[in-house]
Amino acid sequence: MIHLDNLVDWTAEFKGYAWKGRFHGVVLASGAGPFDADSLAKKWPFITHLESRGRAIVGDLRAGEVLDEATARLFIEETIMWGGSQHDLLGSFRRANPVGQALLAPVVTRVVEACCGRPSTEHSVRAGFKVAREIPYVGYTYASKLLRFLDPDEFPAVDRRIHEALLKPSGFLTATNTSYVAWQRYVVAKRDELRAHSEAAPGFPWTAARVEMVAFQIATDVLVKRR
Repeated sequence: MIHLDNLVDWTAEFKGYAWKGRFHGVVLASGAGPFDADSLAKKWPFITHLESRGRAIVGDLRAGEVLDEATARLFIEETIMWGGSQHDLLGSFRRANPVGQALLAPVVTRVVEACCGRPSTEHSVRAGFKVAREIPYVGYTYASKLLRFLDPDEFPAVDRRIHEALLKPSGFLTATNTSYVAWQRYVVAKRDELRAHSEAAPGFPWTAARVEMVAFQIATDVLVKRR
């Protein structure tokens, strides 16, 4: 992948990761927060919160539990909030998915059944990502974030920065299911390569999500230099 293949010190880049969206400083409906910026020094508080919620959802579903609508809605809304809810995405999502309709839990359940909680394959990634994009107003970027928080070991997010700086120069000109599958397979291979000789930080093994956090840093640098 252009701009990543020659990166030497992945650990140093990971330690420099920082993200703070406009909802980091608010108390969420779940009662969590407010959060400091996601950084190593703060142990990534918003990220850790969402990864914990996502792993609980996956664990419960794979144990045969039924996902309730309120839990599914809260998880999706908080994922949108973490990402910054550009162009009032959160408002659009809420209007398209009114409270009282059992719309979201069945879709999240199908996503988990398709691809979460086990080693990924090209087929499972494509199937799960396709289902995630069925959620109104979630779209390409936030479908990837949903997978990223449900199963961070296997799934990276992809946002505008990564697509513009890394995927497009590598030949993926449009944001499609195929481009996400290619990105996920690249990241998982890089995760396995890095795990053989390093940790992301002491006590924090490499995951697909942590590889993507480095990619976000590199993509940001690339776009800033272009300007």
